[in-house]
Amino acid sequence: MIIGDSISVGYGLQKNEHSFVDMLSELAGFHILLKAGCGDDIFSVISKLDKLNNHSNQCVIFIGTNGILKERQLIQLVRHIKRLTDRIILCNLLVDSSKNNIIKNVSIKENTLFCDLNLCFKGNSNLLRKDKIHPNNEGHYIIYRELLKLLNAK
Repeated sequence: MIIGDSISVGYGLQKNEHSFVDMLSELAGFHILLKAGCGDDIFSVISKLDKLNNHSNQCVIFIGTNGILKERQLIQLVRHIKRLTDRIILCNLLVDSSKNNIIKNVSIKENTLFCDLNLCFKGNSNLLRKDKIHPNNEGHYIIYRELLKLLNAK
């Protein structure tokens, strides 16, 4: 399961380009349940999750770009998801933001895996679209590569 926002749905990609979600599905063979939408914030994600009853082996949370991210809200989301999955991977934002510290702190407090995407994107503006928020095709490949390492880790 992947919980996210516009980055997870591949906002801005052309028809011949692929999001990291597409790559995880098509190249790595993961069955993906995508709970994401442009503009999604923590509250809209929780409302989507309330409708789920099925269990997932792993969950990637890639959210925080939209709206104000508070630590207690992210903890609430992580604890909500723990009912639905065995492993959680929290991803920080691609760009520098104080939200990255919140995401990392919650990952430590809630004992989740942490994917430091900001480290991969820092100083590599060529991986982002002109809006400097959304990754381009090469940027999505970097996200795919980093997530694949964690998803395949035992």
